[in-house]
Amino acid sequence: AGIFAFVMVPERHRSGRLVWRLTSLRDKDYPNLTIPRNAFSFRAIYKKLNCEKFEIHSYIGSTIEKIFSLSELGLPYDVYIHDYSWFCPRITLVADQNHYCGEPALQTCLSCVNTYGSRTEDPAPLQKLRQWSLRILGTAQHVICPSQDAANRITRQFTTIQADVTPWEHILNVDTLFFPQKAHHEKRIIGILGAISIEKGYDILLNLAHFIKTHHIPIHLVIIGYSYDDAPLLETGVVTMTGRYQEYEIQPLAEKYAIDWFFLPSLWPETWSYVLTHIWASNRAAIVYDIGAPAERIKQAGGGLVIPLHTSLPSLIAILMAPYAYLGAFKTQGDNLLVD
Repeated sequence: AGIFAFVMVPERHRSGRLVWRLTSLRDKDYPNLTIPRNAFSFRAIYKKLNCEKFEIHSYIGSTIEKIFSLSELGLPYDVYIHDYSWFCPRITLVADQNHYCGEPALQTCLSCVNTYGSRTEDPAPLQKLRQWSLRILGTAQHVICPSQDAANRITRQFTTIQADVTPWEHILNVDTLFFPQKAHHEKRIIGILGAISIEKGYDILLNLAHFIKTHHIPIHLVIIGYSYDDAPLLETGVVTMTGRYQEYEIQPLAEKYAIDWFFLPSLWPETWSYVLTHIWASNRAAIVYDIGAPAERIKQAGGGLVIPLHTSLPSLIAILMAPYAYLGAFKTQGDNLLVD
């Protein structure tokens, strides 16, 4: 009782100085609370506010070096894993040809970053990033991952780290969700939810839309959200796009467009996936690739179909047409399984 949290985010002050801004549910009591972006100021405000602990959710924007300096203060803290920026400056483990990289050796990672650049905008070289990350994670009281898949990837890179698995949410009764059977000639309305970037499967959707159009497949794709580049998708004539949405609009939109089931084309090993949670909340089942937390969650709870990551386009079409015919058909071997 009486404990409340501050959220500290990096900002540039109007004077040009780099600062951390602290916000809380009691902003009226602590308006315009900013501190210089250094460990001395952090320790001072930590003590002044009688903080018991702090949490690290990301270094992006603050720099890994600044976050490392906080971890060296001797104050208790936990680290929460939301992505793979701790060892991958590309953040999502997606690299050459927009595919999952397979988490290769350091030299290949260096080549990738040199070729494609860092998406964290952090100045630290890759080797230094990983050294500091290891120290930050190693000094934490807890390293908390939302899925076993995320924990496995973190501990594979940082072998001395022990990760705790704590799901962000507990969703009940998704095993009752199913794929409704359809007549062969009947049109399938397949939903895609979210902001569809390259990592979220944009290229797959574009190729899929062209295939559907060219071969007159009875599938229509409804994107509840938007994409990396809307025009090429819409020009196929087999895609409808709603634009930006609020969470409460998802189920009404799924009903409005009579969506039969959802496809989650994400190519990177997501650590959790609120998109999958929202799909389930719309009372629809989902088809997902066998990578990351979405696959893990469906394997554990039901509510969908897990398919091989590199499924060919014709095979993907067959699955999207009749996912109910493929339940239990695939061995769940994870990232490297291929199906022609």
